[in-house]
Amino acid sequence: MLALGLIALSGYLSLTGHAGWILAGLLVAALVAATTDVASDAFTVEQLTSQQRGWGNVAQVGGGYVGAMLGAGGVLLVAGSVGWPQALMAAALAIVLLSLPMLLLREPPRSEILAVSHRPSLMHALRRSEIRNGLLFLLLSSVGIRLTLGMFGPFMLDRGMTLEQLGWLFGSLHIGAGLSGAVLGGLLVRFVPDWRAVWIGVALKGCVLVALTLATPKASLPVLIILVGSMFAVMGLLWVALYSALMGLTSPLQAGVDFTLFQSADALLAMAGGVSGGWLAQHLGYEVCFGLAAASTVFAVWVIRRKAPSLEGLKPRQVQYA
Repeated sequence: MLALGLIALSGYLSLTGHAGWILAGLLVAALVAATTDVASDAFTVEQLTSQQRGWGNVAQVGGGYVGAMLGAGGVLLVAGSVGWPQALMAAALAIVLLSLPMLLLREPPRSEILAVSHRPSLMHALRRSEIRNGLLFLLLSSVGIRLTLGMFGPFMLDRGMTLEQLGWLFGSLHIGAGLSGAVLGGLLVRFVPDWRAVWIGVALKGCVLVALTLATPKASLPVLIILVGSMFAVMGLLWVALYSALMGLTSPLQAGVDFTLFQSADALLAMAGGVSGGWLAQHLGYEVCFGLAAASTVFAVWVIRRKAPSLEGLKPRQVQYA
């Protein structure tokens, strides 16, 4: 459906006076993509064992970085060469080709416990203590990143970086460091599973934020670039560890809904954190913004180390079904 929507949209782009239809088409495409993401999350959670989730999330997080590179930069390059209608046709073709392997996949039979009559719902998720704890740990783990991520661009510009240099920073260093961090996250989850990997990742993030706070007043531009690149790498590592741990809290009766609830909460935090980070940086300065993010991260490490051990070893089948 997504590919068909892009093909239809490419036809409207060649016409004038259809801005409303184009916007509607983009909204429908976003809805279909979100629906597909829920189904993909559910399939991933159900099919991967706890030992496989680390590498599964390396594929998910790393695929997000590669998709951002190809879906943003790649499509823009094609559009600049041959035009937007052809670029959307190429994107539709890529979606079809990447979907073909799923036709060869045979899903294993569902167990009896998964075949019971159940209607997935948000209330079913929120009634479970595992989901509520997971939401708390997710917000604590992510708040430092969400406060500062949107400020890295303005901060580097204010410190003398040109727009071209900033483009390279986010177009190459961001992708490269993020992919490297995701692979390291897979290794971390392999040898230090469950929530221990999460608080280690959060602690590494805290170290980078503390260093960035201390370096903000007078550090040179190369030092700041290294610190920002380190943050990108730690982000990739942390997402892999965090998603792997959160997958263990989902109910097999509605794995997609539960995991999407986690991702939606993080998306809301990203919006709130972006606005809050901008206000802090404008009125109190970057140093205060980064310092508060570092303090929140230290608090997150303390809470996760203290509270998360009660969730260690929890398997997807060991959950409440009612």
